[in-house]
Amino acid sequence: MAIATSLNSQRPYVLKADREEPVEKQTTFHLRSISAKLRAQLMTQLERDQGQGLYELVRHGVAGWDNLVDKDGEQIAAKVSKGILCDTSMEAIGDFWLELGQAAIMQNQLDETDQGNSESSPKSPATG
Repeated sequence: MAIATSLNSQRPYVLKADREEPVEKQTTFHLRSISAKLRAQLMTQLERDQGQGLYELVRHGVAGWDNLVDKDGEQIAAKVSKGILCDTSMEAIGDFWLELGQAAIMQNQLDETDQGNSESSPKSPATG
């Protein structure tokens, strides 16, 4: 039985580079579900220009994060406007937006039943 995905649902995701770190040092990104209409628009954009499509998918698919720090160890807050990450937040993510784009695609391909049965349930960070 299919279960509708809630647009309010979020799933934690830990970058591959952080997975060997102690939990308190890991950066956790919060991936959100995207509406079917926006997902279709972004998938069309992905087909035309994969880089720009992934970038936009991250802007729409990442709701925020915990424990992202700058080179001096200072916490960086996610800046979101109208549900979309601002350019300064995208700059803070750096080259990790590619990995996050792939994770956002996976987040939006899984329905809630799949998420509950996957290796990385919504209660624990994704292991992608």
